[in-house]
Amino acid sequence: MGKHEDHFKKTRLKENEEIIKVIAGYIGRMFGSGKDEQFNGELILSNERIVFISKTWLREVYRSIPIVQVSSIDYSAGLMAKTITFVSNNDTIEFTSLGDKEQLNELHNLAEEMRGQTTQEKTSQSTKTDDIPGQIKKLSELKDAGILTEVEFENKKKELLNKM
Repeated sequence: MGKHEDHFKKTRLKENEEIIKVIAGYIGRMFGSGKDEQFNGELILSNERIVFISKTWLREVYRSIPIVQVSSIDYSAGLMAKTITFVSNNDTIEFTSLGDKEQLNELHNLAEEMRGQTTQEKTSQSTKTDDIPGQIKKLSELKDAGILTEVEFENKKKELLNKM
């Protein structure tokens, strides 16, 4: 376990969060300044988010994007450096590793798979909430047919409206 991962576990890991993959590397550009300043650290993929963390005795750099907010993941591999970029509406984490190409490729595939799962969950939830007026109409028909009482209908309708 790297020192950055250890620090993350002690200070930033959420209660039900699990670390899936950790890779050493850096963000920023050599001799960069401001937002392009280079920081060596670790990229952590958890079941909830992508995190870059760099901890020295002078400074801590912490950048995080929840998996559900990742809109795209770009990956490129050159002769020496491999770069993976996570993009959301609010932030971008561009991480470069000089290590094993397969490690970063595996992280990329895991993140894409997780992103796909969250997209399916969002679509499923959206479909359920979009269908609520239809469900209320069916309940009304069941009430009109005498299958549901007025109280049962109102309770179920209130429950469905709270889901919207």
